[in-house]
Amino acid sequence: MKTLIVPFIVSILVSAVTTYGVVHLTNKKTDNDTLTDYYETQVSTNISAHGLRKKLSEANKTFYLVDVRSREEYLEGHIAWAISIPAYTNRENTQNIRNEEILKAFQELDGSKDIITYCYSAYCMTSRKIGKYLAENWVYAKHLTVWWNEWRYGWDLWNYPHEKDETEKYIASGEELWTLTGSTIEWACGTSSDFGC
Repeated sequence: MKTLIVPFIVSILVSAVTTYGVVHLTNKKTDNDTLTDYYETQVSTNISAHGLRKKLSEANKTFYLVDVRSREEYLEGHIAWAISIPAYTNRENTQNIRNEEILKAFQELDGSKDIITYCYSAYCMTSRKIGKYLAENWVYAKHLTVWWNEWRYGWDLWNYPHEKDETEKYIASGEELWTLTGSTIEWACGTSSDFGC
């Protein structure tokens, strides 16, 4: 029996090498596998500023744009159509609102719409950390690749030279009419720092 099994296994391996070129005997990823995963992740998780501008111009809003900065920063100025679900209490104190309250506020959103989050800067990790926490709890959010500071103060950084500066068209301050009502968020200082910058 042994004499039949060994040649059979060898023939399968030879056939696989002939058909597929290489047989991966381990689960180790190649550099190309890693690059493929990286770009698939970037495309599925990021929304460009131009992509958001296009979405903002559509009459039927099929997304939520969520500002995760503090409530006071949101009220001072935010991207038009954004709602506020703050991850931290104020600009001087980045202690978090309680994780469960943040999750509950996101769960109140209509699940059939995309969720896009942003923070104060493209270098801020808060939006990414919120996204990770939400995904661990079956809520999925994309994040804007150009965030508040770049959106508000850097039109020339993310637009083509021939585009007229329309920053003011996409900026709002104060409370938006479409901000969540009845949210469970309490604006008191949280007890953890999972979402800090």
